[in-house]
Amino acid sequence: MSPLYPFNEWDDINLYFTIGKGIFNGKIIYSELFDHKGPLIFFIYGIGYLISNTTFFGMYIIEALMWAFMICAGYFTAKLYIDKIYAFIVALIYPLFTLPRILEGGSAEEMILVFATISLFFFLSHFKDNSKTHKPLIMLIHGIMCAATMLIKINLVVFWFFPLAAIFINLIIGKNYKNLFQNILAYIAGLLILFL
Repeated sequence: MSPLYPFNEWDDINLYFTIGKGIFNGKIIYSELFDHKGPLIFFIYGIGYLISNTTFFGMYIIEALMWAFMICAGYFTAKLYIDKIYAFIVALIYPLFTLPRILEGGSAEEMILVFATISLFFFLSHFKDNSKTHKPLIMLIHGIMCAATMLIKINLVVFWFFPLAAIFINLIIGKNYKNLFQNILAYIAGLLILFL
């Protein structure tokens, strides 16, 4: 999605851009415009279209912001286990490992990787702390990240299943039923924020 290239020939992102453009020009997705991906990817591309309606520059800005969040989450995750300077190096190298997997840029998986990286930091920090409770605000963030993934490519939601199950099981074993109930409500609220 680099602005150094005049266009991107990959058909998926051109389809996302066309559908995103259609959404912001009164077309109805899954009726007048169709692709099997979830609606959030089209909405993201629609915002990119509003920034720059003839190029992918708007998407470049959105992706740069999303990857900045991913790099920050990668830094904080690495900092849980290693010194700051090494965590910084890991955070800078982390995106390089993903580049061969994202083809020409702008893929649905590329967007989801950001959400998964943010949740991974919160999962690892919770399990590293060995806390008997879980903050509902963090569970709200997990709900938002999971909903964003569902609304882009539903099969990748499996990433959240086992860590969330482990948190809920730990709360049940610790008999923290009030905290369990708060976290379930926070997770559902996180899902609903995007769904609604």
